[in-house]
Amino acid sequence: TQRIAPASIDQIHLFFPDPWPKKRHHKRRVVTTGFVAELARTLVENGRLRIATDIADYFDEMMLIVEEGGLFSLQHEGDFHPERDAPTNFARKYLRQGRDMYRGEFVLNG
Repeated sequence: TQRIAPASIDQIHLFFPDPWPKKRHHKRRVVTTGFVAELARTLVENGRLRIATDIADYFDEMMLIVEEGGLFSLQHEGDFHPERDAPTNFARKYLRQGRDMYRGEFVLNG
């Protein structure tokens, strides 16, 4: 993200990042306080960050990390709907499998 100019992106979609489910691998998860700060740096004023996953505890962790940083305000939390949200191959596959999908939308604090 350091190669991306500051305040140059309207919105970022982080859908279905690798959950690294084993406890010893959690350090490899992409959503960290530093990563969220870098995303905030690249967003324009009132830019949006949208996250989604099918792993409930990972969703809770991502929500907590984004909210704790104080850079974003939660706008919406709920189910992920591929018809409404940006469709992904993972979303379509998970929908066919009947999996629950979780979604959060944040706006960059001014």
